[in-house]
Amino acid sequence: MRIARGLSYWVVLTLELVAINVHAADFHVAPHGNDANPGTRAKPLATLERARDAVRELKHAGPLTEPVTVWMQDGNYPLSREVRFGPEDSGTAACPITYTAAEGAAVVLDGGRRVTGWKKHNDILWVADVPDVASGSWRFRQLYVNGQQRVRARTPNQGYLLVAGCPEGTPKTAHYHKDCQTFQFKPGDIRPDWSNLSDVEVIVYHFWTDSHLPIKAVDTVSNLVTFAHKAGKTFTDDFSEEGARYIVENVFEGLDAPGEWYLNRQTGQLFYYPMPGEDPTRAEVVAPFAATHVRLEGNPAERRYVEHLHFRNLAFVHSRFELPAGNSNDQQGSASVPATITLRGARHCAFEQCRLSNLGTFAFDVMAGCEENNSIEFNHIHHIGGVLSDMGGIYTLGVSPGTVIRNNHIHDVDANHYGGWGIYHDEGSTHLLVENNVVHHTKCAPFNIHFAKEVTVRNNIFALGKLEQASRGRTEPHKSVFFENNIVYWREGELLSKN
Repeated sequence: MRIARGLSYWVVLTLELVAINVHAADFHVAPHGNDANPGTRAKPLATLERARDAVRELKHAGPLTEPVTVWMQDGNYPLSREVRFGPEDSGTAACPITYTAAEGAAVVLDGGRRVTGWKKHNDILWVADVPDVASGSWRFRQLYVNGQQRVRARTPNQGYLLVAGCPEGTPKTAHYHKDCQTFQFKPGDIRPDWSNLSDVEVIVYHFWTDSHLPIKAVDTVSNLVTFAHKAGKTFTDDFSEEGARYIVENVFEGLDAPGEWYLNRQTGQLFYYPMPGEDPTRAEVVAPFAATHVRLEGNPAERRYVEHLHFRNLAFVHSRFELPAGNSNDQQGSASVPATITLRGARHCAFEQCRLSNLGTFAFDVMAGCEENNSIEFNHIHHIGGVLSDMGGIYTLGVSPGTVIRNNHIHDVDANHYGGWGIYHDEGSTHLLVENNVVHHTKCAPFNIHFAKEVTVRNNIFALGKLEQASRGRTEPHKSVFFENNIVYWREGELLSKN
């Protein structure tokens, strides 16, 4: 989950302007503050980034002798780029560093930008100019009006279109993982006369992947569409020989229902079809700008870690989904999609009681050097899935010694064909503890193993899986799981399935 980040501003201050009281262990930040201030309650700083630098300067003056707290006051803090914390920003076990909302404060770290200047385009549509889009420095795939996500203009408005033919192969005639760049469509489903055809995006739902494919050419004689780059799988409905489901987005001619919007990247114009009673000139219209918000970046190869940083009671909103050029989203686990918060080489760090919403990306990405002693606790995960196959409420991958999945409530997990699991241990999940979770009402098993080794599963409740209650994909030459003191309750389907 790596993506280039554009730099939009950098605050440069002289030493005289940024003098910090080296005896202070607390700093204060407020939307009305100023990054030239010393960070006291009376004269707060303005940004999270400057607060991080103030803590660095405190550490440079000498070793920490007491915990450090950065208090953020009530309000919205715009982010145009990620705030990065390195090993030099670490606390210690005795003197941790905490970034937290002040008592009673609602702190929002906002990666979005407001879109203003709306005017009537015709009797139905409104339009606003977005100069950074016209210049090529900004592109977005999500839009929010008064906090609610709106629909990118699409066809069809409901449901899906179906691939009519797969000239490059199917799972029976080629490997399902074959890179494919063209498919046959039903006459009229895709048209060469759509406005700004290169801006139109076909999204194909197949297997466990949603492939995002810009159109290169449309042949209405053979009814073939060719894409600008390849998808990593055949265009079939999972492992069947039937055509995959797909939709077509950012089609100006498809801007025909309330709540839909269209972005013309050539002119920088944003068109919107308001909901009944909605006035764009009075509404808060936000498009995401920052792809990522916060990154904890250590160097595990050199054993330089980010340690003892805590983030509490903060809200992170509006992250921008953007794939690297030529990437259709085919990496394992959608690894090319960034995360709002990324940790690499981080130890003894925590995000507690934080809220993440209106995201175009993953919420968290916990990467190399964070393998040990991770906890996934006290989450309520529900009503997810149904579009793709092969997914779980909590999904694990790889060796993770000391990782604990505890006290989570997971329910109503669906899938297209297979794999609406509750807790799902995939490829090489090793040395995890799963305990005290309640998992129920899943399409497939509330607990599933594909590949795993020595996972301890105890004191959980697994209930009311529709097709099965516990499943294991294959027999392995080692102990996969220690399954102890669990309650399994079911009314239909199998108790134990597969191996």
